Amino acid sequence: MDRRPRLYWDVIAATVAGCRSHVYSDVIVLRVARRKAGPMSAPAFRIALGLAVKARRQELGLTQEQLDNETDLHQRWLSNVETGKRNPSYASLRRLAAGLQLSASELIARAERIESDMPARGAAADNSA
Repeated sequence: MDRRPRLYWDVIAATVAGCRSHVYSDVIVLRVARRKAGPMSAPAFRIALGLAVKARRQELGLTQEQLDNETDLHQRWLSNVETGKRNPSYASLRRLAAGLQLSASELIARAERIESDMPARGAAADNSA
């Protein structure tokens, strides 16, 4: 149990109450007034990165589990990257690229090529229908 004097907690409570009314009132009101967030789709680059990772993994004939063993990145995390649900940190991207026998810049370049082709793929699908 905290043995600080009651006056200490009264000062803290008064300070917090004062801050809330002067500093945070707009933020609190805006948060209450906003709609709840709906499901978000993955940005195009995350999807492209996932496609690049999956394509390279398949080129090498590796399963996600084998890549997990090579990189010490969990299989579920790899799956989430491949499906565009995760955005890897730079350190994780380097480990992932090394496991795919690429440099991080080569992996990113592959993802950028896929991303630049994505609108063309959508237009081709629309024209074929």
